Amino acid sequence: MTGNETLQGYTPPKRKAPAVIMSGLCLAIAAACLILSGLGIGWRALLQLAAMAAAVAAIEITTRFILTEYTYTVVFGPDGADFTVSKTSGKKIKTVANIAMTTVKALTAHEGISALEKSHGHISRSFIYTANVFPIKKGQLKSSPETETKKYALVFEFNGDTDAIVIECSKDFADYINDILKTPADIGNDAGSEAR
Repeated sequence: MTGNETLQGYTPPKRKAPAVIMSGLCLAIAAACLILSGLGIGWRALLQLAAMAAAVAAIEITTRFILTEYTYTVVFGPDGADFTVSKTSGKKIKTVANIAMTTVKALTAHEGISALEKSHGHISRSFIYTANVFPIKKGQLKSSPETETKKYALVFEFNGDTDAIVIECSKDFADYINDILKTPADIGNDAGSEAR
């Protein structure tokens, strides 16, 4: 950033319970498979393979949904607006996506890749940057019972292909992005000062 940019960001709240349950279930399956393989009842190699797969799934779920946080930011600079996705794991912050808003075709409710392809053509690549296993429904967060998130697909063009990233955000933030998409490509800093 050069100091001439303004930005508007959104970090989805975390609801860790489903991920903790899924991870714990995978670990229990891994332990059960290892115990059964040690009893010599047959299928030893298959049980050990299942145990390894369940353990890897538990690690992936823990890393992806419990220890990782995403922040979506719209950065307004002299060349227009960019949409960025930052991934936070512990103290490490990494930008995993940076998309010029002039390349974005649409932000729509995510109902699967096949639904996206019906309205936007073939999707070459899709990337999932959602914070939770399932979007948050009203009443699920005790600290903020009115909070609700949904999955959205940001469809954009990159090197002649149509790609998509899946994000999880509030309707207000999705409306904010759609408002930006309706404005001219040379949007300036004044639009970035709107807060939602």
